[in-house]
Amino acid sequence: MNGFPHDASYKLLLAHKQLMIDLGKGYLHEALTGEIDWDSLELVSPEHVTGGDLRRHANDLVWRLRRRSTDGGEEEWVDFFAMLEFQSSPDPYMAVRVMTYMGACYQDFIAHAGVPQGTGLPVIFPVVIYNGRGKWNSGCEVDGAMQLSPPGLEAYRPALRFKLLDVWRCGKARTERNLAEAIFRIERSQTLDSAGQVVDELIEKFAEGGYEKVDRSFAEWLTAVLRNRFPNRRIPTCTSLKEVRMQAIDELIPWGEQQIKHEARERAAEMAPKLAAKLAPEMAAKLAPEMAAKLAPEMAAKLAAEALQKVFPLLRQSLADRARDRFGERIARLLSAEIELLEDPAAFDRIWGWLETCESGDSLLALVQTG
Repeated sequence: MNGFPHDASYKLLLAHKQLMIDLGKGYLHEALTGEIDWDSLELVSPEHVTGGDLRRHANDLVWRLRRRSTDGGEEEWVDFFAMLEFQSSPDPYMAVRVMTYMGACYQDFIAHAGVPQGTGLPVIFPVVIYNGRGKWNSGCEVDGAMQLSPPGLEAYRPALRFKLLDVWRCGKARTERNLAEAIFRIERSQTLDSAGQVVDELIEKFAEGGYEKVDRSFAEWLTAVLRNRFPNRRIPTCTSLKEVRMQAIDELIPWGEQQIKHEARERAAEMAPKLAAKLAPEMAAKLAPEMAAKLAPEMAAKLAAEALQKVFPLLRQSLADRARDRFGERIARLLSAEIELLEDPAAFDRIWGWLETCESGDSLLALVQTG
């Protein structure tokens, strides 16, 4: 369900304290340790002046965090910030951009907050949230974007690294009923049914109270996502996820199922000759384009279906073999169980792609289970 403008959609949601807490606890635990006082989270104005022409750059989101005192005294503000940037496509110079944004944050801190004599500047934790389907291949360090240093200049190379959070490959959150994970699951959903399941879980959670503003932002975001996904269908303006469920998703599911079936039939007819060619020459001859054109549509569809039924077991075995090569026997066995009844050509394509791009077997299984 990808396609809604990435920066705007994530900024809308992650500007809520509850979302940032779940993001930190669920996915940024390596850097945001248990010493964090999550109740102290404060959103900082993200506007900074950058460039010689004094152009304004608006960082996506900057959060200020308080760390608990470790000496038994009262809690004090510690100059510690989390800076969130959003990307929908790989950028080989992303680390350079992050370095620029961090410099602007420091200039703003010096100019407006002041730096007491003898104290250092605050630490900034840079996070890039990436929702592109292709693997991030641009690196996460400034050093990777630079040429080799001439002799004698090695010590002057800038050193900066950002945390990459890949929406399609980050897997499950470390905490239960995580709101950030719900965003990622909806974005990765391949059908309205799977997205609706996540929405139902959120509706149940929001019913507990205290989520009114978050609920509204989720509804605005998901309404826009659905309008982008189904441009020819009328999607009403909704102010809660319950309204989105009843007035949009429930209305779209029957129509969407017909669209999926139609696309699957077209995909099957397109793939059948190629798949049949891998089985037997006589089957390939039956499904050769010039032969298929002479057959009645019903016969062509029947032959295509027969070819796919014979190919599916081979494709499942190939996926399991590839998973075994990359991640070992345990992942291959679990993947085989997940795809035992899989017969969607498009799903095979997606899983092949995930097999090549996922960094761990567990993240692969998470994608297969949600997608």
